[in-house]
Amino acid sequence: MAVSNDRLCPIAVGLIDGGRAIGIAPETLRAWAKRGKLPSVKLGRRLLFKVTDLEDFLDRHRRGGPEPARCAIVELVAMMREKREVERGG
Repeated sequence: MAVSNDRLCPIAVGLIDGGRAIGIAPETLRAWAKRGKLPSVKLGRRLLFKVTDLEDFLDRHRRGGPEPARCAIVELVAMMREKREVERGG
């Protein structure tokens, strides 16, 4: 498993974190998965997305600029979670 900034990078994220990480609504992410535009994993009632699949999807649709670092999505998700905790006062 990859390590970034002394944190383990999760291998999968759910609809909410996956959508936020790539800047789309969770419903859009669900629709793309249903149409086969983006690979997903169904575990019980949960729909999960491998972080590497999200990164690969973004790489395929990227225009110019430097190559993104691996686990960038995971870092973004972690920052968003920390921001939500601060906003909640926790």
